[in-house]
Amino acid sequence: MRAFAILAALLVLVGGAVAWRVRAKGAEATAQAEQRKARSSSAPSVAVGKVERRDIVKSFEGVGTIEAPTHVKLAAKVSGRIAMLTVEEGDHVAAGQVLVRLDAPELEAQVRSQLAQVAESRAKLAQAELGQNPADVSAGSSVRQQEAAVASARADNEQVRKTVQAQTAAAQASLSDAQAKIDNATAALGGAEAGVRSAQANLANARTRHSRVADLFKQGFIAAQDVDDARTTQDVQSGAVEVATGQLNVARAQLRSAHAIAESAKQNAEIVAGKGQADIAASDAKLQQATAMLDTARANKALPTAYRRSVEAARAALAADEAGLRNARAMLANSVLVAPVSGRITAKLMDPGSMATVGAPILEIQAVKTVWATAAVPEEAAVRIRPGQPGAVTVDAWPGRDFKGQVTQVNAASDIASRQVTVRVALDNADGALQAGMFAKVKLVTQRLTQVIVAPREALQRTKAGPALAVVGQEMHVRMVPVQTGAADAAGIEVKGDVAAGDKVVTMAGGPIKDGQTVRLGGKRPAKGGAR
Repeated sequence: MRAFAILAALLVLVGGAVAWRVRAKGAEATAQAEQRKARSSSAPSVAVGKVERRDIVKSFEGVGTIEAPTHVKLAAKVSGRIAMLTVEEGDHVAAGQVLVRLDAPELEAQVRSQLAQVAESRAKLAQAELGQNPADVSAGSSVRQQEAAVASARADNEQVRKTVQAQTAAAQASLSDAQAKIDNATAALGGAEAGVRSAQANLANARTRHSRVADLFKQGFIAAQDVDDARTTQDVQSGAVEVATGQLNVARAQLRSAHAIAESAKQNAEIVAGKGQADIAASDAKLQQATAMLDTARANKALPTAYRRSVEAARAALAADEAGLRNARAMLANSVLVAPVSGRITAKLMDPGSMATVGAPILEIQAVKTVWATAAVPEEAAVRIRPGQPGAVTVDAWPGRDFKGQVTQVNAASDIASRQVTVRVALDNADGALQAGMFAKVKLVTQRLTQVIVAPREALQRTKAGPALAVVGQEMHVRMVPVQTGAADAAGIEVKGDVAAGDKVVTMAGGPIKDGQTVRLGGKRPAKGGAR
């Protein structure tokens, strides 16, 4: 009996707990139903924005490159080993500043030789003038003079042979250096070709990804931002292909330049060889002439006519030697290279001790006080761009800084392959912040609409009848207004219809909005008389 009583008590307790749980569940369901009813009868919560009257500015934004308007390659006019080169890449130089000195001992020797020749010619002229009047100049004096001339001609002959030997050695060294440049340029061309292939592969991959992302966007699986990111990646890879192609063209040009330099060095060596043989032949002839004149002086007595002719010949010889001296000094002056423009050293192609050849670049100078931001603009935007209009440029190296400039050039023809037009924006670079080759983002105004009605982009609603705006009145009643859309910018879109500047429009709502419906702002209750 006692066990039965305990069991009965337990059953009573369990039954009570079950009954309490059932009543609690029923109360909870009733409360949730009341809450749903309250929410369905309350005004939806919305966020609003304002319609305004302002200008809409349409602009083109593209990528480009910072370029220097003036790009000078400094090369030598004569061959020689570089004895002085003190500037480095990035240094600023002023126009007229001495940058390179070549060690040209053969040119210095030629100047000294010409100075000696001029002095000798002047002495001969003085001797001829002294001996012109006396008609009874002894044969012995004439013989001594001619003996001195023979000695001078023999010394000159030896000097010419040494000079020719030095010039021939220098020409051969230039030829060897040119061949080394061809080998380096060939290797650089191979690397550039590999770079183009890599960039083209990246572009193909970017295009494939863009196509795949676009398909996913059409199916509604991803956001439009992903499509924009994929398109931007494709554009960047396309730019990389262009850059790699440009580098390939530069490598090809460098190889052609190296071949041209080698051909020039070869021709120079041939010229040096030919000129050296001619100089030796001329010197030999001069020595033979002096010897012959000595023989004549020994055989003949001095005559007045002969003296007059001797003076004339001495004067002509002096004029020729002075002209040779001027030419030698000019050649020696060419061994000093000065900066033709003020700017910055952007490439140092040789070092002290290198053998500089005629026409081979040693330094590259870019005038960067004013620079260009060069960009390729689509045809439809380029027709609205004019020289003189303002432009804005940003570079990744200076985040947050805007560089203002003016359009200085708009190419008269578009590229046949890309259908784009080259546009250049001139930028003041007095502080040297911009460097040639920097990646630039260029923004140019292509159209400006003055004082039009503009609504926030997010306020535009798509209805069966077309685009519309949900205009909120003073009593928080909604009026659906059909509109026509026009131009747009990043902040809004032009609308035409029964809306005015200052109207409030719904930009975000907690549920569907209907014409005539009462709404509330954020968590606020509707105004008195509105729906509850």
